[in-house]
Amino acid sequence: MSEHPIGPAPAAVAVPPLGRTDVERAARELAGRVWRTPVVRCEPLDAVAGAHLWLKAENLQRGGSFKVRGALLAVDELARAGSRGVIAQSTGNHAIAVALAAGEHRLPATLVLPSDAPPTKIRRIRETGAEVVTAGTLLSERTAVVAELRERHGYDPVDPYQNPQVVLGQATATAELLGQVAAEGVRLDAVVVPVGGGERGGRR
Repeated sequence: MSEHPIGPAPAAVAVPPLGRTDVERAARELAGRVWRTPVVRCEPLDAVAGAHLWLKAENLQRGGSFKVRGALLAVDELARAGSRGVIAQSTGNHAIAVALAAGEHRLPATLVLPSDAPPTKIRRIRETGAEVVTAGTLLSERTAVVAELRERHGYDPVDPYQNPQVVLGQATATAELLGQVAAEGVRLDAVVVPVGGGERGGRR
């Protein structure tokens, strides 16, 4: 399921330029809090692609995806600023990540998911003690509910796309990948990343 279902997207917010030193700082802050996921090889995929592929297995990360990297940094920043609680919208993975991050700080968390979100993801969020609210199937519907609940509860939003700390956290997965393959004596010709939120690559 895409993090961007059909529907009007929220207005873009400028993210300040981020570079290698920012990603290195983020990696230090995450050390010991996220798992160093393996890089794996798959000969059948190599044959299909006509290239030697190195796959970063972030599906084995805490929460089941790379999203926890950015959520931890974003919620850390909000907690330091005295946040009363956090709120976020997602189709699942970002919501799970924010719930885990909020739990580390014992902050209340409300996660807004689409009405057709997988029950397994809803269950994982609720297991952290966070609240789940469902709202339609469009991104615009979820963001509207986030705005309403933010006003009602005074919670701070954790945007999955434009938050600089989220961007930095996600970029640490790519930095980790580059370090792991370099340790094998490999220099990659290209790195292929999902760009739904534009957050994985960072700037080199």
